[in-house]
Amino acid sequence: MHTRNVNYAVQLATLDDMPEIVQIDDDSTTLYATADVVIALAPDHPFFTIDEQRRWARSASLGRLFMAVDERGQRVGFAAVDLVDGEPYLDQLSVRRQAMRKGAGRLLLRQAIACVASLETPSPTHALEAWRRG
Repeated sequence: MHTRNVNYAVQLATLDDMPEIVQIDDDSTTLYATADVVIALAPDHPFFTIDEQRRWARSASLGRLFMAVDERGQRVGFAAVDLVDGEPYLDQLSVRRQAMRKGAGRLLLRQAIACVASLETPSPTHALEAWRRG
């Protein structure tokens, strides 16, 4: 299947963008249903509502939460970079379903890699290093 690549720009997200970040993630996770993947946690489970959003908010406050914006100005995806034990990692990358496979995720991943490279840490995590080599 051929899909048209769209020109996207990267925008730094702020704490004010958190409601839209959550909407993007909610939209992207509807893809699981099409693959018959059922996540058996209640919508108010703390993993989703508290921990994830707290990590994304921390990334936003530190300038490590990025949004992909399409040619019409619509925000279609986000990537959050965080640290664990002082090491950077890609905490989350979500893209709205209508924008999947059109280059937004690739752009966000590249932005996350650039963010990791700019951090003053000894080395990037293995997951991002593998993408760099790929």
